[in-house]
Amino acid sequence: MKPIFVISRHGDMADLKIRHPFPFLTMSPMGAGNSFGVPWWLQVVGDERSTSILDCGASAALARIALLAGIGWVVCKASPRQLTALYSDEPHRGRILTARPQATPWPR
Repeated sequence: MKPIFVISRHGDMADLKIRHPFPFLTMSPMGAGNSFGVPWWLQVVGDERSTSILDCGASAALARIALLAGIGWVVCKASPRQLTALYSDEPHRGRILTARPQATPWPR
């Protein structure tokens, strides 16, 4: 499993690429997708969108938009009915997380 680093700005991504030359995943802060949106996250991760995780809080709609934008995985804590609807989109089914994965401490 690849390490998962929490980032919140594009400079963090640049720093990680220098400090951690091996493959890694990036994850937004808790609920940040719901606060700042998909365009913000795409700016933060740049070309690495497919190896990133956006925490969408309880918004299934935002999670779907993020997946359609090419973001690798989403964290979504929506209601069971909303999650059922989100899971109905088969290509994205394995990319929906209902809990945040354990983050890795930043390399020093």
